[in-house]
Amino acid sequence: MPFLYLVVFLCCCLLPGCDDAADRLPEPPLVIFTPDPAPLRCLTPQQLREEINICEDLIPKGEFGRCKPRELVPHYITIHATRNMNASANAARHASVLKMGRITGGAVGYLSWHFTVDCGEVRQHLPLNEMGHHAEYGYKPGNLYSIGIEMCENEGNDMPATFERTAKLAALLMHEYRIPLKCVVGHIFWTGKKCPAPLLDDGCLGATWAGFISRVDYYDRCLKFGSQQQKRAENKAG
Repeated sequence: MPFLYLVVFLCCCLLPGCDDAADRLPEPPLVIFTPDPAPLRCLTPQQLREEINICEDLIPKGEFGRCKPRELVPHYITIHATRNMNASANAARHASVLKMGRITGGAVGYLSWHFTVDCGEVRQHLPLNEMGHHAEYGYKPGNLYSIGIEMCENEGNDMPATFERTAKLAALLMHEYRIPLKCVVGHIFWTGKKCPAPLLDDGCLGATWAGFISRVDYYDRCLKFGSQQQKRAENKAG
């Protein structure tokens, strides 16, 4: 009989969901912000995607930051800033150097993330079902469960426009992956690194970060408003 109990116990432990790591993910700090009072726009995901201007520019499969792919299960969106002030260091340039394996580090020898944003476009470097190496060292929650977004800081880049494009991208990803607003976090959340520096106040989360989150929230509400309007139109037509 004790052997039977042991078998039942082991089977229960191996059942999907009984020891789900996602249930034990860290809770982000509460961000207090003032919702943007601007009138809501009626936005569809496709309309927002077109405004963001996403260009797929992937690292070659099996190479550099994709040499040892591992599944990503998105529960967070992690915001970074490049800290690269060179005039040429826009989103396209970051895509180029990632594809050449020129950004080294991390557990596989190369850093990688999903999107780089500048004032004019977004470049996508990884599929959204593949983990990047951007938030923590190795196979830890910041990498395993978060989509990584880098904001350009290069000379000549319009930073307010970059923040706005990043907020739109974060809202779109929230909508597509059902990620709550509280799980839009800065790199600082995972490691304490003072990143994304342009959105921190004296190296800490403060009013600037709250303002950014307010814009993410605004576009999230615009998407929800658009969805409601579409359902109403469909109900009237039906």
